Amino acid sequence: MKKSEAVELRKKIELASSTMTDMNALTAVELFPMWKTATEYNVGVRVQHDGTLYKCVQAHTSQADW
Repeated sequence: MKKSEAVELRKKIELASSTMTDMNALTAVELFPMWKTATEYNVGVRVQHDGTLYKCVQAHTSQADW
């Protein structure tokens, strides 16, 4: 598989995972994108960081010092 194909597949996986229930999402943390600084997050978006899944409850732009 080419890198470009893998990137496209990853996008599809992340889109599909966004429809999972919270309980199911907790069993598949690795399907969610990694948290990044200086990124706008909308309410409901889920990201992973250090193996933990987080769900945004207030829209914001992430900061490294939080």
